[in-house]
Amino acid sequence: AAASQRAHCPDGSVIGGIRVHRGSSDKLFANVSFLCFEIGPDAMGTGVETRVDVVGSGTATANQDSARCSTGVMATTVPRLGAGVDAVIPMCAPLRCAP
Repeated sequence: AAASQRAHCPDGSVIGGIRVHRGSSDKLFANVSFLCFEIGPDAMGTGVETRVDVVGSGTATANQDSARCSTGVMATTVPRLGAGVDAVIPMCAPLRCAP
């Protein structure tokens, strides 16, 4: 297996969720996208959401699942590993602007 390419949110946006497909086996991630949320000048979400596909992560469309932060941004994820990555837990954090 080869590593997937990096995925970047558009300028002015932050990662706030993840969408995956586990394919027909329903066991491993076979297609991954990040959900990016636009941030306004007041450091609040504008309601504009963009899906950014991770190129090279697969093309499966079966068994879709997603998780998103109810507020804030996705700071990291905690993967569950076995024979491969089959689950992640998003860890969300409040959005703060640097002084």
